[in-house]
Amino acid sequence: RMFHLIDDILDIHKIEAGKVEINRKFCSIPEILEKQTKEFELIAEKKHIKIAKDISGADLRIWADEDKIARVINNLLSNAIKYTPESGFIKMSTHRSGGFIRIEIEDTAAAIPHDDLEKIFDKFKRLESSSEGTGLGLAIAKDIVGMHKGRIWAESRSEKGNKFIVMLPSDLRSRREGRASKKISCEKALG
Repeated sequence: RMFHLIDDILDIHKIEAGKVEINRKFCSIPEILEKQTKEFELIAEKKHIKIAKDISGADLRIWADEDKIARVINNLLSNAIKYTPESGFIKMSTHRSGGFIRIEIEDTAAAIPHDDLEKIFDKFKRLESSSEGTGLGLAIAKDIVGMHKGRIWAESRSEKGNKFIVMLPSDLRSRREGRASKKISCEKALG
């Protein structure tokens, strides 16, 4: 636990200091979800938790840092399994929504109080002080999603558990190229 805490603190510090490199390439969100699910299969089986996937859409590739997006999914799935009671259910889904890829992870854990939905992304925030963890996983996930110009948030429903939603632009290169061409045309106009 101490190793994970130190590792998480160092990661947060690097992110906040702007010293994290992003190595973008085209990667497949379904493949990332599949790999992360396999990592948690044994833990889920021990708790008799079923994990379902709903992956719709032909092109679910994203121009992103695959390792960092995998870490976001890992943190969300880890929390879902940790807080979902025995014989619970987790559903992961993804689809394209305009120029974005939307990833959802739903669980049947106790609903997060509405007042805490924003706070859970704060550093060292844990809703259950007795549970294991550093309280940095969601803060790191939020920072990584922010580095990719995306958005992450949580929703809760008293009878249905919680849903974590990640929206990531599928390809930021077009925005960068658009800004570069605007800059060139402005420079030409100023002559």
